Amino acid sequence: MSASSMSSGKIARPVPPEKGVFPLDHFGDCKSSKATYLTCLRQNNNDYDACVALSQAYLECRMKKELMAQQDLQSLGFADHNEPAKRSETGTPKEQDRTKHREGFVAGLHTVNRK
Repeated sequence: MSASSMSSGKIARPVPPEKGVFPLDHFGDCKSSKATYLTCLRQNNNDYDACVALSQAYLECRMKKELMAQQDLQSLGFADHNEPAKRSETGTPKEQDRTKHREGFVAGLHTVNRK
């Protein structure tokens, strides 16, 4: 068999993703806000909630310098500036895991009573 008989003749055309690809900051226009945000994450054990304002400032810098498309910050997952970010009543996933541990959670135990 020849190699030409194995191919279907169709060429796949690459499709770029809708979000996530934007120009790199080659000139360091937003380098200081990025560094501040990453430092905050390191100091807070990668707790995003402690650094939300810095993340927002970094994205605003990128939009201002035309390194990414202008978008409403709420569409990027940020809460309105006038109202505080809402937390789940049950807390973060780590806090939920601790609650189960304190209550003596045993995996699969809920299936024992089923019949």
